[in-house]
Amino acid sequence: MAMTRQFTQCCLVLLAATVANTARAQMNEPIVIPSRPGPVEFSHQSHRGIGCGVCHHTVKDGPIERSCRACHTADSRDPANSRDAFHSVCIACHLAERKAGRPSGPAKLCSECHLRQ
Repeated sequence: MAMTRQFTQCCLVLLAATVANTARAQMNEPIVIPSRPGPVEFSHQSHRGIGCGVCHHTVKDGPIERSCRACHTADSRDPANSRDAFHSVCIACHLAERKAGRPSGPAKLCSECHLRQ
């Protein structure tokens, strides 16, 4: 019985380490968010000073297991649609940073974020 418990604990530790390493690897690679006006490339690396919960607002502790689109759909009739969610969070933050005199990301032209296809 004790051996089984130790084995289970080892498996859980290995699983946690694997999830943590996967999350770190994903942080180093930009993600591409598909959208009608053109895909948006997002770099977690350049946003590392911002807490994960600012964007991943449903995550309290632990790994982020779902994409934004799991809740924020592309359907503009949906109150939680992705366009409104991304624009309100991203653009608002970039404008606030710019107003405070700090370096910020794009906030004015669509083409600054949306890549041409």
